[in-house]
Amino acid sequence: MTTRRQEKRQSNLLIRLLLVVVFSGGYLALAVFGRGGIAALFAQPALIALTVVLAALSGTAFVAGVGGTTERARSVNRQ
Repeated sequence: MTTRRQEKRQSNLLIRLLLVVVFSGGYLALAVFGRGGIAALFAQPALIALTVVLAALSGTAFVAGVGGTTERARSVNRQ
């Protein structure tokens, strides 16, 4: 049985995942269209590296803050 807090956390994760995927995909799509296609974008090693960095930063953006505050930090904030 899930609690209301768990349901909210799951929905927040889904929203975050959706935002990261949509905006990162949009940014990559702009780069593809600007270069004239996927083959043209991946023909240069520097642009391949930028795509890898974009994927790494997108993954980091998704997991940033997933843990939230710890129980200890919450108890300190209540005092």
